[in-house]
Amino acid sequence: MYVPNGYHSWSLAVAGAPKFDISEAAEMDYPEHEKTYGLFLGMFKWGTIAVVIILILMAIFLL
Repeated sequence: MYVPNGYHSWSLAVAGAPKFDISEAAEMDYPEHEKTYGLFLGMFKWGTIAVVIILILMAIFLL
């Protein structure tokens, strides 16, 4: 059985051989990638801050 580079024979048994050319990776749109990563980090930071504030308020008002 032919196993493409980067694949294991057990993964092909589950998913089958890829139906597209995997020898060359597609070009990355780096500005868009960096913008998306920056958005992810911002949402993670502000989400964490919001959860900490909620926990502090719960400790103050519910205990």
